[in-house]
Amino acid sequence: MFYEGMKDILLSFDQDLDFANGDLRLTSGVDLIKRKMQRYLTAEVGDWRLYNDVGASLSRFIGEPNTRATAEEIDGHLKRELNKIVYPATIQTKIIPMDLESVYINIQLFFLNSIIEEITCSFDYINGFVYSGFDDKTDTIISDSNIEFNEDGSTRKPNKYWDRIRTQ
Repeated sequence: MFYEGMKDILLSFDQDLDFANGDLRLTSGVDLIKRKMQRYLTAEVGDWRLYNDVGASLSRFIGEPNTRATAEEIDGHLKRELNKIVYPATIQTKIIPMDLESVYINIQLFFLNSIIEEITCSFDYINGFVYSGFDDKTDTIISDSNIEFNEDGSTRKPNKYWDRIRTQ
C-alpha cells in the first residue's frame, strides 16, 4: 500500500501518547492516515502549536441549522481539509441528519476506485463536539452491544467513551 513507508508516533483516538515496553509506539500505513483524519476532525486550526494549520474547525458550524445546505457546506469543507492529508488517495463523505441538532458523518478513503478505509463520527451543532466512537483496544466502533450490567440490573460504563457515545 502507498502509505506503508510513512511512520509516526502513535496517538490514541483520544489523542494520548501510547507506550509499549517503556517506549513510544509507532503507527504506519492506513492506520496512520485514519488516525490523522480523526485528529483533523476533532481539532481546531491553532490547537497544535507546531502545526497551526491542522484542524477541520467544525466549530464554525455551531448554531447553524441542520439543513441540506449546511450539510453540503460541511461536506465541501471536509473534502477540502481532509484531501490535504490523504493525497494521493481521495475521500468521499456522506452527511446524514441524526436529529435536529446533530449529523452523522461517514468518510471513505479511496485509492484507485477502491475503498481502503472508512471512518465515522457525529457532529453536534449545539456545542461543536465531534464524537468518533473509536476504541483503541478493539479498533471498532462502540455500540450498545458493549453494555455491561451490575447485579442490581443497572448498566455500568463499559469504557471511557461511554459518556460521549450515550449523549448522541
